[in-house]
Amino acid sequence: MCIRDSLRCPDRRNLPIGLEGLVLLRTAPAIGAALIAFVLAFYPISGQFGVWMFGYVVVFGMSIIVFGFSTWFYLSLSALIFGGIGATTSVQIRHMLVQRETPGQIRVRVTAVNVLFIGASNELGELELDVTAVLFPRWSLVILLRLLLRVCGSGFSHNWRNRIVFR
Repeated sequence: MCIRDSLRCPDRRNLPIGLEGLVLLRTAPAIGAALIAFVLAFYPISGQFGVWMFGYVVVFGMSIIVFGFSTWFYLSLSALIFGGIGATTSVQIRHMLVQRETPGQIRVRVTAVNVLFIGASNELGELELDVTAVLFPRWSLVILLRLLLRVCGSGFSHNWRNRIVFR
């Protein structure tokens, strides 16, 4: 589920905004992504990739939970900026891990499949959100999906704790 997809939900009673506010909220994740891309260009992550990745996934998840409960425009805007920071950094680390840990003979194929699955998951996430946005109010949709992500992410991190990505 993309951050911007939660803005499509029809329940806007919690956050009454006009068209200008919606435009600012839609651009907030891109602002966060640009900020962290600029920082990572000068200060790249050099070790403990798994710890960094799960940390940024937590930042992403918590920012969406804050956005789901927020009734104040500036808090929502800040939460979406932090969501863009978390999402961009975790994706960048995942791509870096695929490039680093894959043998050279099959690196191109593995990268192609990785990009294909990331693109497909984004499209399926948008479809899922469009269907569920009609059925549930915005706050419950955002919170329930993020809590499910936290449960899945914590189980994944528990299984991978002794793997090479945490060294």
